Amino acid sequence: MKHYTDFFYQNRRETEKQRTRILGLLKDEKLSVSQIASKLNLDKPLVLWNLLGMLRWGQVDIHESEQELIFASKEE
Repeated sequence: MKHYTDFFYQNRRETEKQRTRILGLLKDEKLSVSQIASKLNLDKPLVLWNLLGMLRWGQVDIHESEQELIFASKEE
């Protein structure tokens, strides 16, 4: 759990870069946290932390599958 608190102290520009990369993937297809982490070579906790922030600000939607949550860019 401690590593999640560390994310709050990362440089805001780094956070924006991560979220821009994540949104770039999600504009083309719906993906799970694991798939996003693999494609962007980021740790899963970091991807999840970003997705939760993006969900809070209305940038992504969640879609359910049988095994895990799937994220997609929010339709505007």
